[in-house]
Amino acid sequence: MESGPSKNGAVMFKRFHNFAFRQIFKDYNIASTEEVIESYCCSLAQQSGRVYITRNFLGFHSWLFKDQVKRLFSWADVESVTTKSDEVTGPYIEIQLSTGRSIERLTSFADISPASSYITKTYLTYLDNSNKSTSNSTASVSSSIPQPQPPSPQTSPVKENNINVRNPTPEPVKEAPQLPVSPIISQPIPTTPPTMSQALAKSDGGNSASLRRKDEKDVKGDSNPAAGGSDVLFWTTLAITAVVVVAVAYNRYSRN
Repeated sequence: MESGPSKNGAVMFKRFHNFAFRQIFKDYNIASTEEVIESYCCSLAQQSGRVYITRNFLGFHSWLFKDQVKRLFSWADVESVTTKSDEVTGPYIEIQLSTGRSIERLTSFADISPASSYITKTYLTYLDNSNKSTSNSTASVSSSIPQPQPPSPQTSPVKENNINVRNPTPEPVKEAPQLPVSPIISQPIPTTPPTMSQALAKSDGGNSASLRRKDEKDVKGDSNPAAGGSDVLFWTTLAITAVVVVAVAYNRYSRN
């Protein structure tokens, strides 16, 4: 069990590094809930400084004299974390970025084992949480997509050519309503053109008796041409006789 002073020292140490991390990388818009899990002294690109390990980021800061170096890597951009060693630098932690920009090497650890363990564990935890969130979001999206439902057996009957499949009796075809047709009054077509008296008699309703009599005379004259010729001869003879009588009477009167 930890003693009181050592526990209080660890809490103060964590608070100090959280405050330093937020102040150093405040231009990166890091959430206020981002806390430092662990911090180690090391070197990056031959710059001595300190590495900060958080749940979503790996940050490095170096400030010697006037030269300041700030590097912040998101675990989402990291492809692999590997611990290696060579004769020049000794053991180091190689960070391969997924974007292919570069390979970063963290060297000069006082003890590389706990630093490598924390960095690798934090990176794998981030990948595990990211895969879970991706699978959950995919499942929620797939569940929100409506699935096709099988056709219900009780569906409305299909009608083809006015025949009900369920009831084969054909439905009566409705006839189109017929428009009323005005009756046509048949009238006899006259064989001969009407006379003037007939036309006048038709225009005034046929009430004039004189027109009817004249029409009858015209009809008689038209039907008997010989009778019409005798009338003309009679009147002509009568006129000549009257002229002769008047001439004789005038001569006798002039002599006396």
